[in-house]
Amino acid sequence: MRLKICALAVLAFGVSSLAHASASYTAGFSLAGDGLTGLSAGGSPDPTYPGSWISGTNRLGAQVNTQDFLGYTAGPVGGTDTPTWGNAKYAEGLHTSSGPSSRMGETTATLSSGFSSTYGNGSVSYTSLSTAIRMQGEGGQGTSNATWQRDFSLNAHSSFTFSGLATVGITDPLSAPLDASTTFSSGQTFASLSLADAADRVRTSISASLFGLSSGLFSYATDPSGLLSLTITNNLDTAISGTLKAGSYVNALSLPGSGSLSVASPVPEPSTYLTMLLGLGIVGAVARKKLQGQASLAPSLAGC
Repeated sequence: MRLKICALAVLAFGVSSLAHASASYTAGFSLAGDGLTGLSAGGSPDPTYPGSWISGTNRLGAQVNTQDFLGYTAGPVGGTDTPTWGNAKYAEGLHTSSGPSSRMGETTATLSSGFSSTYGNGSVSYTSLSTAIRMQGEGGQGTSNATWQRDFSLNAHSSFTFSGLATVGITDPLSAPLDASTTFSSGQTFASLSLADAADRVRTSISASLFGLSSGLFSYATDPSGLLSLTITNNLDTAISGTLKAGSYVNALSLPGSGSLSVASPVPEPSTYLTMLLGLGIVGAVARKKLQGQASLAPSLAGC
């Protein structure tokens, strides 16, 4: 009986450690070079620039939503168990500041770990976007986004390139690994370039849209480091105008298996292996002691 108790204790510890593995979903964007200096600040036309930013059009956004996973409600016999969620939590960007024209501005939305085991943030800084959803419990779900956009004017027979480093990441033993790739789509008045997970759980995009009947040529470039570059070219004899956008997005869902579901177990941490080996050593010692006790009784029993 003592041997069985020790073995069960080691097994329970290993299962508990795996069930509480943490998860992280992230996406971000950092401006390349000197930020937004490729266009003039606006006002009077400057012939040294291909165009200008339109004053008063800087727009920022940041939102976070999370829910903790509480467990499963048993479904009908042969049916599917239903996940149960905690109260929804929400935060949005406050204290927004535009800053100088060469910068994106500032705003932040945060749900801290002190209020929930599923938490995250979305933020816009002067030169970057950052989003994250993290889970310290047995599962959860959440969305996070950080967005920037500003209107621009592009001179006749000119071009402008908007670029930056995109990052996406997923670390979750209860979910499929990250499968990221870049995609480009365009038309006469719109173009979008994205680095995203195949299931769209994490994504960073940059895009341009032109106003009215304006038309332009769009081209792009990427590299393995995550660099996204979108170029707008105006071949017309008059200026065109439009909006540039950048956004990072997270849509995270992490669920452990219910009693009737089979979920692949994550690989234990090194510390878990050590503790399990220690427990097995204790089990072995107990077994050896029991066998030695039985052997010492054998001669006395033979003499009876």
